[in-house]
Amino acid sequence: MTEIEQNRHFFKLIFDGKDLVERINEYKFTRLEVAMTEHSHVPLQEFQKIEEFAQFCFSNREEYREKIETYIPFNLAEKYEVGYYNLSMNFDFSNKHILLSSKEFGEDWASLGVTKLEFIVTVSRDATGAINNLGLRCLNQELVYDAFKWIFPCGQSATFGLHTFVPNADGMILVEGFRDYVAFRESGHHNVVGLGSVSITDLHREYLPNDIDIKFCYDQDWYGNQKRKNDLKVLFVPYEHKDPWEAFLAEGKVDYILVK
Repeated sequence: MTEIEQNRHFFKLIFDGKDLVERINEYKFTRLEVAMTEHSHVPLQEFQKIEEFAQFCFSNREEYREKIETYIPFNLAEKYEVGYYNLSMNFDFSNKHILLSSKEFGEDWASLGVTKLEFIVTVSRDATGAINNLGLRCLNQELVYDAFKWIFPCGQSATFGLHTFVPNADGMILVEGFRDYVAFRESGHHNVVGLGSVSITDLHREYLPNDIDIKFCYDQDWYGNQKRKNDLKVLFVPYEHKDPWEAFLAEGKVDYILVK
């Protein structure tokens, strides 16, 4: 397989919505770096502009309050750095279409009205408070193959809440999603961090502490159940819900239990 074919295969995995983390981990990090540097929505060297972009997305929260509240209650959006962005906004960034690539839509991507796409923006920070990724959930899901996108490679470096992590005797509890992390934090569990993933990747390990016991609390969906077969250490409760966020919305709080 040539390098071009490898890159094409790499992106086909992403946009076909397969188990991305498992498939991407089959590639060496150098392959990931080459592929994403060549095709990334935002070049890897543009980290210094990400804070500016995030602040821009926060600045219009009140104007797009109704849109944001379809994703998360507005008081939590302000507390946990949730913003709004759409491609019709005239914001001077490094790439005209910072979120999308023609690779996703094929030859006719320009005819799909990409300027109408709207996104909820969530911020991931490392232990120092610096942004290491931005998650972008598309509100126009019918126009894209995968509703969730990232500024940098596929969420592989996302650590939601790591900058405000407080360890306790249970160690660090990892959860899959941004809202799952919010649910636990609002329930008083400040030792919970969100990855935006069902697996800990090499890029995650660059940010996560290596001197703390780390356990993963999976969602109760197909991916989570597959992972739980070999890694059952934590369960969220009440467990009749699909994920911690759903449990939080239904019950007003969510907890976890350690599995011995």
